[in-house]
Amino acid sequence: MEKIGKLYDQIVLKYIKHFYDDFSDQEELDEFLQRIRPGGQVLDIGCGPGQFSKYCATRGFRVVGVDLSFEMISAAKKLDTLSQYSIMNMRFPSFRKSSFHGLLVAYSFLHIEPKYAETTLLGFRSLLKPKGYLSLMLKEGKGEKKIRGSLNQSLKFYTKLWGVEEIKSLLGTCGYIIESCKIKKPYNKKEYQFNKIIIIARKGEGNGG
Repeated sequence: MEKIGKLYDQIVLKYIKHFYDDFSDQEELDEFLQRIRPGGQVLDIGCGPGQFSKYCATRGFRVVGVDLSFEMISAAKKLDTLSQYSIMNMRFPSFRKSSFHGLLVAYSFLHIEPKYAETTLLGFRSLLKPKGYLSLMLKEGKGEKKIRGSLNQSLKFYTKLWGVEEIKSLLGTCGYIIESCKIKKPYNKKEYQFNKIIIIARKGEGNGG
C-alpha cells in the first residue's frame, strides 16, 4: 500500500481542488453520524486532505483522520485544526481496541487487495466500541483493475471493485450487521466513473474485538 500513498502524494493539490468541497455523499454521511452518540469518537480511515473529518468535527464529534499519504496528511493539518491527523496504513491500525464509536472508510478500502480484505475489516471491527458503526464507501463492479488517475493520467491506481452481495457477505463473515446499503451514481466527473456502494453497518456482538 505504500505505493498508493506515494501516488496520492503527487495529486494532493488537484484532489483538494476537485474534491474538498464535494459533499455529494453528505446525506449518507449524516445518516452515519446520526447513529453515533453526540461527541463520540470517529476515525476517518483514508482521510485524504480531511474534508470528511472536518465535516464530522464541526458537528461536535472528536475526530482522528489517518492516511498513508504524507502530503495528504500535511494538507489536512493545515485545512482543519479541529481534528487530529497522522500517517497510518489501514491494514495495521495502531489504536487500542474498542477506541471509536464510528469508523468512516470513504473510498479508501477499494485499494485493499482481496487477500487482505477480511483481516482488514476484522481490524476495523476491533477498533469499534460495542455497537459502534462502520460507514464503508466503495465502487461497484467486478475484479481488480489498474485505473488511470483522472487527476493525473500518467498515474495508475490499484482498485478493487466490489459487487453488492460480495461485500455484504464479507461484512457478515467479519461480524458486522448491515443497517443500510445504497447504490448511487458518481456525481463528480473527476471520480472513478463506477456506481458508489455506501454501506452503514453496526458491530455485532461476539468475539473478534
